[in-house]
Amino acid sequence: MDMNALEAAIYMKMSPKLLEWFANYAPKYNDNRKLRISKTEDGILFYTRGELDEFNDFLSQAWPSKEGVRPAIPAGIQREIKGESRGVCAICGSDLGEFAHIDPVHNSKNNHPHNLIYLCPNCHTKYDNKHFYTLKEIREIKDAILKNRVIIWKAESDLINSIIALTIELKRIKENKKCSSAHIYNELNDNILKEIREAVNIDSSEMNNNLPKYRDVKKYNNLKDRIKKVLKEHENLEEEIIQETEEYLIESNETLCPLCKGSGTHNSWECPICRGVGTVDRGALEDIDLSDYKQEECPLCKGKGTHNNWECPICIGVGTVDHGALEDIDLSDYRQEECLLCKGKGTHNNWECPICIGVGTVDHGALEDIDLSDYKQEECPLCKGKGTHNNWECPICRGVGTVDRGALEDIDLSDYKQEECPLCKGKGIHNNWECPICRGVGTVDRGALEDIDLSDYK
Repeated sequence: MDMNALEAAIYMKMSPKLLEWFANYAPKYNDNRKLRISKTEDGILFYTRGELDEFNDFLSQAWPSKEGVRPAIPAGIQREIKGESRGVCAICGSDLGEFAHIDPVHNSKNNHPHNLIYLCPNCHTKYDNKHFYTLKEIREIKDAILKNRVIIWKAESDLINSIIALTIELKRIKENKKCSSAHIYNELNDNILKEIREAVNIDSSEMNNNLPKYRDVKKYNNLKDRIKKVLKEHENLEEEIIQETEEYLIESNETLCPLCKGSGTHNSWECPICRGVGTVDRGALEDIDLSDYKQEECPLCKGKGTHNNWECPICIGVGTVDHGALEDIDLSDYRQEECLLCKGKGTHNNWECPICIGVGTVDHGALEDIDLSDYKQEECPLCKGKGTHNNWECPICRGVGTVDRGALEDIDLSDYKQEECPLCKGKGIHNNWECPICRGVGTVDRGALEDIDLSDYK
């Protein structure tokens, strides 16, 4: 089945411009694979679902690169990531930004657009050092950004249902503010209102021939007029728009989809009952059979929503699956094997193992894709293999003496440049004892100077 550019964008959660870029340029180093176009009509590109799925899998696999160099982020993807955040940090809104990997690049080796987010240097550093937001929270922010864009694309792709679908979404986010970032939530809310404003001003003659047969043209146009009036006269726009739309649904003999409750999605996928619209004809309700959609505990994650410390790939983090889908679920690839890096210990260089995320095991089906080349051990550039720095455990290698090869380029030693100890003035002793500040070394790390308090040593 062919999808036009907007339909493909909604399906892939990538902009039409990025998909077109993928059709013209190969994103990976030393690999000529591009996104294949099904056909072009009147300048509009079309893609097949199968090709989109295959290309998405291709992007999800490890990206090759030159020896010792992390895979470069292509220009097309850089524009996408910066554009989806409007050129500001997705967390704090700062207009200084850079490209951050949600799943660290030394672990994922992956420049998939969904694994990248635009963050300011400060938020990026805090996230990388695990001082600020968890991986799950950053993923939630990224998901909110993508959801925002998909809502807009759906409105552009299906203007007939845009007012109702957007209003239902407006109500949902008002009732359930799950987004970790107020900045993203407010932008989502504003964009929905913007799209509603545009939708009510569309020439109805362009829409009437395509309205679903159960949707009365006069009543639908009346809804548009009522919302136009709200936009002109009311301050509390969201509440008034929601009220007008709910009244319209009653008048038009429509009701929220009994499966997705108006969201258009079911278990993180397009709702199979209303096909993403969010509403159904009241007269069709009695023919809708929800028995196959009864929720059963996910057989992989056992209801937790996570598998090996990641979102469960079977239930997409929901914890349940449709009753009718159970017999088609194949768990053979998820049989657990000992982690190749940590050998089942769950730790690597005194940190949580980046391959198994501390579990000690990995999926059988993932074994062949694991590349350990970045984890080859190199001498720690700070302690030179001793494991200690200034008579303390080395903060870079955590006492191991070695670091991962893939991490070398990210190590910044500027804060560890040695400065004279402000207490002992480089002598290493204080009142005939080993200096308590520098522990007898005579020097301290530059980055620690501002935290040294000498008031107790007066």
